[in-house]
Amino acid sequence: MDKMIPFHARPVAQPGELTLLCRRYLQRLQRRGRAEETLRAYSCDLGQFVGWCQQRGLLTATAVGSRHIEDWLDALVTGEGMTLRTAARKLETVRGLYKYVCAQGLLEPHANPMHQVDPPRYHHEPVIAPPAREIERLIDAIDTRTPMGLRDRAMLMLLYDAALRCQGVVSLDLYRPDATRRCQVQPDGLIWYRAKGGRLEQGLCGEATLEAVNDWLAVRRHYTRSAVPTEALFINRTGKRIRRQTIYNRVKALGETHGLHGLHPHMLRHRRLGDLYDKLDARAAADVAGHTDPATTIRTYGSVSRQRLRERVQRECPVGVEQRRAG
Repeated sequence: MDKMIPFHARPVAQPGELTLLCRRYLQRLQRRGRAEETLRAYSCDLGQFVGWCQQRGLLTATAVGSRHIEDWLDALVTGEGMTLRTAARKLETVRGLYKYVCAQGLLEPHANPMHQVDPPRYHHEPVIAPPAREIERLIDAIDTRTPMGLRDRAMLMLLYDAALRCQGVVSLDLYRPDATRRCQVQPDGLIWYRAKGGRLEQGLCGEATLEAVNDWLAVRRHYTRSAVPTEALFINRTGKRIRRQTIYNRVKALGETHGLHGLHPHMLRHRRLGDLYDKLDARAAADVAGHTDPATTIRTYGSVSRQRLRERVQRECPVGVEQRRAG
């Protein structure tokens, strides 16, 4: 009797299957150097989109229309309770996916459903950062008698002086004079770091910040572990590269201790860039912020600057004061 040939049914991906396209799209972004946190956020956004589509039998990119995407946005806001701003960000992730789909020739550009979908409109709430003197007071009050205190002071000074995001501080490695375009703080104050989206950017810091970094380097060895060597500039108690959440928690805790309730790392960036916008100009603030378009800086920090101008005008050059006094 002839031996039976084993047979097992195996599903084959359809052309343009959303799950496969998302996986390949994320791999492409990873090869292009996108930051790990960015990839994780994109993966979450795409997972929500594809999961919603699968519930409705929409398995391929060509099966999804503009109305489906609008219904998905509505489900995020009314069903999941997300803010309009969060929904708009997730929409941009899906927009990037469909650009990739068109680039792969799976969909004609004119048939891209994203062309007919407008992002949700939301009111941009400005970040109200504490005054510069309050932030500097907080930094000066950090207990530098311990290695962790020296680390925290160096991190906060980089966040504030160079207007870095948390990811920029996390990306910094130890200085190597023979390395080019390495994420590091150089002795002349030039900083190379990973900016939003994973791109490499330049920044600057002053002498006081360089001194704080050097003070931390002098005690960093207490937390290094030979079993898990790391090139990271900032490490935790176990010798591993510090995480964004750790920086967030430390800034929040320090703020609570010194009466700055609700303080988070991005407030330090906003205060610094807002001051540069006021005292220098939008171009200088844009260069420090790493914005390729000064219009982005103006939209983000211009309203805060105009509010300060209005307050100063009302305080120093009011109209009708003499009439009121005379009455």
